[in-house]
Amino acid sequence: MTTVNRAENLGKKYLIRHEQQGQRFRYDSLSESLANGGKAFCNRLLHPFSARPKMNTKKEFWALKDIDFEIQQGER
Repeated sequence: MTTVNRAENLGKKYLIRHEQQGQRFRYDSLSESLANGGKAFCNRLLHPFSARPKMNTKKEFWALKDIDFEIQQGER
């Protein structure tokens, strides 16, 4: 059979951010993350020499890493 589609070294990585508030961890929605990012960007433009806030803990999570596959003609 003939190879119709091939993928090599395919991967999907997520950066998971943890923000501690009291004893609980808080996860923002997409709209909250975009709004907070926009506010932080504007604050850096307006106050470029002010102290930066403490960074949140980020963890790298690979859902897929170095995946190779081929799809032959007639396969799904």
